[in-house]
Amino acid sequence: MSSNLVSVFIALLAGVVLGLLYFGGLWITVNKLPTASKPLQLTLFSFLGRLAICLVFFYLVIVEGKAYAPLNACACLITFFWVRNRMVRRLQPRPYLQKRE
Repeated sequence: MSSNLVSVFIALLAGVVLGLLYFGGLWITVNKLPTASKPLQLTLFSFLGRLAICLVFFYLVIVEGKAYAPLNACACLITFFWVRNRMVRRLQPRPYLQKRE
């Protein structure tokens, strides 16, 4: 039972870290696009790099918890998208903070 809890906790933590890496990298990429000399290459390589990192770590989370693979996958995905929601709320422009003309 404690092995199950440790495995799920690691999956939750991995989801948070992966979410921060993936969506943080996306945010950095989008901010660099206006000044990029080759925006298509920047977008493509950023996407492929973020995707590769996430796929490898999702695979490791699932394989490491063999007996609890569905539970670990769900825990990792839930926290991954929870981080996405937190980042969207935190980083979106606030219309009430913008200057009025």
